[in-house]
Amino acid sequence: MRKALLLFTLVLMKISSGAYGTSLEEALDKTLNNNLAIKANMYKTKAKKREVVNSAIVNILPQVLYELKIQKHGSHQSSYSLISLTQPVFNGTAIFSIEKAKHLYAIQDITFSMEQQKTLLGTIKTYMSALSAYEVDKLNEHNLKVMQEHLLSAEKRFSVGEITKTELMQAKAKLAQAKSEAMSAKGRLRAVEASYTHMVGNNL
Repeated sequence: MRKALLLFTLVLMKISSGAYGTSLEEALDKTLNNNLAIKANMYKTKAKKREVVNSAIVNILPQVLYELKIQKHGSHQSSYSLISLTQPVFNGTAIFSIEKAKHLYAIQDITFSMEQQKTLLGTIKTYMSALSAYEVDKLNEHNLKVMQEHLLSAEKRFSVGEITKTELMQAKAKLAQAKSEAMSAKGRLRAVEASYTHMVGNNL
């Protein structure tokens, strides 16, 4: 899965190169450095790995016992302390505990890597959605300008009697539709950019 994601990412990097001030490669790097979910999973993984290590060594480390006793006989008081060191027997149970800990330790790394790849894939999808929304927005802006010029031309032609009032109204309707589509495209672009910022931690 990791190789497939890498190949997919390399292809997209070539497609999206120069589309924004931020390339896809830069977006992925920023995700790794800034994404809150990745950071939270990293700290969570470190904590779990410490728990795994502690649980594995607790039964094989020496145990130290310190005891202080104070005795009082009339007006006389005496005290003595005792320190004992116990080393657990390193048997099959201890070996099994260590081997189990090794597997659990590795599982934490694998789990973190999978969550990290999931987040990076989300960044790729969001980046490509933003790329698509950006192109659609550009197209609608261009279409809006064309419809504005078309209406100006229609008004001039109507003033000299070259077209009918119906044709003039059609030009106005097309301009109104172009404005509506341009506003919708702009709204979709802003929404995708907000998702990108949330995912990556920076603007495009």
